[in-house]
Amino acid sequence: MSVFSLQLMSRVLTFALNVAVVRAVDRAAYGIGSVQMQLVCDAVLALSREGFRDACQRTPADAWLESRSRSRMLAVAWLCVPFAAVVCSVVLGISSSMGTGQAEPGFSAVSISAMFVAAAGLEMLSEPLYILAHNLLLIHIRVRVEMIALVTKIFTTSALVALYPANPLFAFALGQIAYGAAMLIAFVAYFVFAEGGLGMRETCALLSGWQSLSAMRQTVGGSDDAFDGELLKMVRDMSVKAFFKFFLEKGETLILLQQFPAETWGMYGIIQNLGSLVVRLIFLPVRVACMRLLPSVHILSCPCALCMPPLTRPSCLFLHAGGGHGAACLQQVAVFWRQRLRG
Repeated sequence: MSVFSLQLMSRVLTFALNVAVVRAVDRAAYGIGSVQMQLVCDAVLALSREGFRDACQRTPADAWLESRSRSRMLAVAWLCVPFAAVVCSVVLGISSSMGTGQAEPGFSAVSISAMFVAAAGLEMLSEPLYILAHNLLLIHIRVRVEMIALVTKIFTTSALVALYPANPLFAFALGQIAYGAAMLIAFVAYFVFAEGGLGMRETCALLSGWQSLSAMRQTVGGSDDAFDGELLKMVRDMSVKAFFKFFLEKGETLILLQQFPAETWGMYGIIQNLGSLVVRLIFLPVRVACMRLLPSVHILSCPCALCMPPLTRPSCLFLHAGGGHGAACLQQVAVFWRQRLRG
């Protein structure tokens, strides 16, 4: 299953779930669950992990194959977990101050927000394994794990809506928690039991942050290479970018929540999911492929005589894309990448 297939299935299944749920619950409740509370969850995930993902995706693929350099980068990658705990606290505090009272029978707005924040935190526990799988080019594993998690979320939400129609927000929250739990369990199962995995000991060490804690002790002891310093700086820069990117992307949603009633939120949620179908199907798989391809070839010098001084291949492609030189570089990159995948 490819990234394109994952996006197709996720969009279709999510849209089918939304259509089925909106027929069974009040439109205002649907708007709160699919827009307002989903924004709470997205805020935690985007602000916590996007900087780490973008930074780690820009590292050379060779570095993840060598034990020492991989350990240093994973020590940085795990820092997204305590960082997520801080973000969860801030987001929950802001959400609690904005929403008070009863969200639905038996559940307050604060308790529903806390469940969505907990779901995001649970999903963040699997983030180091996600980063490792992506940078080891285990794209097929990542796609399968996300599909398993999505199907789990859909069945959980649908079943709870059918069993407890008076508590749709509770169903949405537990569905999101089921998604995060399924992601974590599936990644752990692969890396522990699969032939190409890490094994029980190294997987547990990664999840518990042992590498990061060990690197911290070494840093306190005077070592300056326990963490990947360049990766840390890149995480900082990418996290700042993720902060501004989140507010630019979610600005219209924030305005919607402030200016319109909850019934309008539900209509917006359905239309947004359908409207983003084509964009996500076409551009997101291309972005994922390029983000993994370019860092893997940037360390290879271009041998062409036209590049004086020698340039990296991506630079050649941009500077000479109009002629045969760019095509020759692209062909060499393609040969290298095929050999890497087969090896």
